[in-house]
This record gives sequence, C-alpha cells and structure tokens, in this order.
Amino acid sequence: MRVTKEQLENQVLMLNEFTGQPKEQYSKNENGEYKSNIGNYNIGWTYGGCKLEQIVNSGGGVREITYHRLTKRELYYVVQSMNNMLRSELDKNGKRLLLKDI
Repeated sequence: MRVTKEQLENQVLMLNEFTGQPKEQYSKNENGEYKSNIGNYNIGWTYGGCKLEQIVNSGGGVREITYHRLTKRELYYVVQSMNNMLRSELDKNGKRLLLKDI
C-alpha cells in the first residue's frame, strides 16, 4: 500500500484531536498576523524524509517527537499506533481522555 501525504496528515490531525491540541499549525490573530499554535503536532519535511514534531513556543520552535527522519509509510504506522493507543483509552462514557486528564 502506498501511503500518501494526505493519509499521513490525516493521522496527525487525529493525533491533535485525541490530545486536545490545536489542529492548525498557525492561526491569524485580530491584527491579521499569524502566530504559532503551541502544542500542535505536525510533520516536518526535510531531506527527503519526515518527522513528527510539536510546536513548543510562539515563535514556531518545535521539538522532535520522532528523532530520526522516516519514510511516509514508517511515520504513518508510528502515528497510527499512537492513535490506536489513545483510542483504546476511552473512558466508560465514550468520552475521549485527554493527556492532560491522565
């Protein structure tokens, strides 16, 4: 199976939803300026590979979640596994447990 960029981005979107993080990397403030959404998980594309990253400050600085560049397929399976683990942590009422609540 070929993993597309869209499929990978969809998994990262689900990760942001499961963890209660902003879905978009940047948002526009009332002055029309863009600012980084701290906590957002996103894909860093470099040197022909990709990494899972998380925004850590308002300047757009990131920390690496996966420390090595991976292929799209490899990162897809890593993020899908994270989502499967989080999905299994639903409470008895069917409400998603956020990491901040654990």
